[in-house]
Formats: sequence, C-alpha cells, structure tokens
Amino acid sequence: MQKILNDLKETARHVVVFFNTPITNLLVGSGVLLLFCSFIQIEGYKKIFFLDQTRWLMFICGFILIMGGVLLYIFVPRRRKINKKVLLTTGMQFKTGSTLTRVQIGRIQDVKICDRSAAVILPVNSSFVDDCITDKRSATGAYITEHFADKIEDIKHTIKKSAQLQDLCRNDNGTYPIGSTLILPSPYDSPIYTIVTASTQRKEKAGIKADPSNICECMRQIFLITSDKKISNLRMPIIGSGHGGMDIDSALILIVLTIKHYSRHYHHIKNIDIIVAEKDTDKLKDIYNF
Repeated sequence: MQKILNDLKETARHVVVFFNTPITNLLVGSGVLLLFCSFIQIEGYKKIFFLDQTRWLMFICGFILIMGGVLLYIFVPRRRKINKKVLLTTGMQFKTGSTLTRVQIGRIQDVKICDRSAAVILPVNSSFVDDCITDKRSATGAYITEHFADKIEDIKHTIKKSAQLQDLCRNDNGTYPIGSTLILPSPYDSPIYTIVTASTQRKEKAGIKADPSNICECMRQIFLITSDKKISNLRMPIIGSGHGGMDIDSALILIVLTIKHYSRHYHHIKNIDIIVAEKDTDKLKDIYNF
C-alpha cells in the first residue's frame, strides 16, 4: 500500500512539473520525442530496434511541434527580453482601484515644486531617534539633508513632540509600536508634507531589522493617517530594505501588494511613486513578473 502511495505521489509530482514547464519546452520536447519514435520500434523493456521504414505521419507531427516551439520562442514577446533599466526609467505602473502606483528610478530628494496634495514617506526606526536622518546613503537622510540641512536637531525634537501630541503609546522598552506614523508640522510640510513611519526596530544581537509585517503595518498606517488630510499623492522609497535589511525585491513586492489591498478600502490616494535608487536596479527580479 505504501509503495502504491509513493508511486502516486511521484506521478503527481511529474504531472505538476509537466504543466509548469514553459509551452515552448513542451512543444520542442514532444516534437523531438516523436521524431525519435518515428525511426524506432520498442518491444518490451529491452528490445529497441530501428525500423526499415520511417513512420512519416509521426515524423511530420514531430517536425511541426518543433517548428511551432521555435517560432513561438522567437515571435511571442517574453518579459525576459525587456530592458529592465529602461522600464524603470520610464516607470512601471500598477493600477488598483483609483490608485496608480509607479516604480521608477530616481532620487527621493528630487522634489522641485510645492504640492499641498503630496507627501514624502521617510522610514525611521521605532525609537524615532534615528542616525539615518543624517546618513545621506539612506532615503531618509538624503531627503532631510537636502531640504532641512539646517534643522537636523530641530526635526528630531519635532518628531518626538509630534509623537507626544498624537498620544502614541510607548512599548515597555521606550520604543513606539511598529507602523507608528506621523505627519510633521511646518516647516516640514514644504515643498511637500513629510511623513515618518516606524518601519524598523532594534533587536538584541541583530541590530536594526525589518520584517514583512512591519511593511504591511506601515502602509496601513500611511493610508489611515492621510485619509483626512487631503493628501492624494505619495512619494516613497522601498521601506524595509536598506537599514531594515530586507531583500529589496521582496520588500517592493510587499509594498505593491499592500497598496493593492488598502487602495480598495481607502480611495483618497491617487498616485504613489516608489523611488528606486539606480544602484539598486540590478537587485530587482521578481517584480517584473507582476
């Protein structure tokens, strides 16, 4: 009985592999098999010999399958032929409900005009005391040092004060819950609103880390806190990657999926620009399969 079950499992595995194989491989493989069989005769398990006369119908069918697979491979567009860098330069777009999400190469700090309907999302750790504020290699540091270089100490104080005014509850260790999100007051509302969100947390023996649930909660809080502020356009980096340590491709996919979910419940966000640093473009893979 156990042997039968094992045989059934093995057969099922082969069936799954077969149907998951790209159609071009199936066509060419089946064609080669038919061509081979058109020249041979099999009797039992050990007797294989060449025929005196070719099975022409089988030969022609095999040839047609091979040519069909080759033509399909040549003429049917495939995503692997896409110039990924060009695609990101022009912007990959995902439309869910009333929200248009664009993934594109750029710099988070490149905001040239004042827009009262727009906000930039800056990730920080759950203590809201973040060294990345002055680290130009991070998205948060790049934006802060570009637009508020003379207000570094003041912005730290403003973040703490905003957390108190919003009456955010602290954890036992003094940090704020993951996903805690603040809209900073003037002068940090120009050229666009500044929103900080706690996407990472400091873990013992592991340093500053993010995990998938952090990203989901941050995006939920961002949709929630902007819902009554007339903010309809967001500009954000790939939160959770960078200092958070998550794989950038996985983090981006999570962001896009979370946007897809919450855009069905909140309809005020019309445009979200996810900015990818040029140096990170080669790290993106699975997002192109969306």
